[in-house]
Amino acid sequence: MKQSWFKIVLLITMQILVFRVFAQVAPENLKTALVYRIANCVKWNADTTKVFSIGMLSDNQLLIDKFNELSKVAKINKKQIRIKQIRALSSMRGLNMLYVDKSYNETMYEILKRAENSCLIISEEQNTPGNFMINLKFDSNKSNYTFEYNRANIIYAGLDLTEEIVLLK
Repeated sequence: MKQSWFKIVLLITMQILVFRVFAQVAPENLKTALVYRIANCVKWNADTTKVFSIGMLSDNQLLIDKFNELSKVAKINKKQIRIKQIRALSSMRGLNMLYVDKSYNETMYEILKRAENSCLIISEEQNTPGNFMINLKFDSNKSNYTFEYNRANIIYAGLDLTEEIVLLK
């Protein structure tokens, strides 16, 4: 009888612990997962590279680590993923995608001007409508991230969106 009670208490304790762990998902995990799902809804028509290269213009080491973790187990456009931390705008060459942390929002216009064709730029909390391709925004009502996109900027970069992008919103 004591063994049964012990098992029940242990099971309930484990369920509570698991619930608490999963209820507190780090924002970096949410951003990384959303970016990965968005990237798989983009068509890189002129891409001939063998590796999918993502530049990270961010000082958030946890976010960069999450992207690196994902790159080990996931593919984008049926290609292995390589993460490159960007320290200067001059280092943006050869990227398929550039993730721009909100701390760099003031330089977004310059980033868009310097970006190579076929480079998708994903920003975070960008408030100027014309200054993004895909922009992540935190929805405080849902305690989750959502996104908006500027189709004109995406097409101008030689990219296209699949119909599945609408399902992510």
